[in-house]
Amino acid sequence: MNNDLINQLDNDQTKLAVSLYRYVSWADMLRMQFENALTRDRQELEHRLKAKKYAFEPKLLESAMYICLWLSILYIVIEGWPRLKINQPQITKLLRSRFKDLLHNFRNATFHPEEYDDARLQTLVAKGQESIDWARKVTFEFKSFFESILIFP
Repeated sequence: MNNDLINQLDNDQTKLAVSLYRYVSWADMLRMQFENALTRDRQELEHRLKAKKYAFEPKLLESAMYICLWLSILYIVIEGWPRLKINQPQITKLLRSRFKDLLHNFRNATFHPEEYDDARLQTLVAKGQESIDWARKVTFEFKSFFESILIFP
């Protein structure tokens, strides 16, 4: 991919690409914060889950906050992507995943919760590492794509 593609986009596509790049950048920053918080707190979280001691400590809620925000912001990019009308096979393949619909529901549960333990959050998370790996790949593919057309050497 090269930044010649930016010259082929019309004005509306360019504005949308710039806007979506902002959101994918935020999503990637939130992903990094999630991974840092989870690494830091993993042992304590696992201990509490096994012991069924669910304390609402802000520090231990941090990783949950970051994953909810990362995945929800990522869905903004997924939602806007078709409007660009750009064919990127790697992105198209990733967006055909069953996780896309689960992510949509996850985003809705994050910003429009019906209850604390909303099933729409749990459905995606219950897929385990596979869903996180998929979201990470989608984030990286979008970031790589937008940086290749918007950031010039």
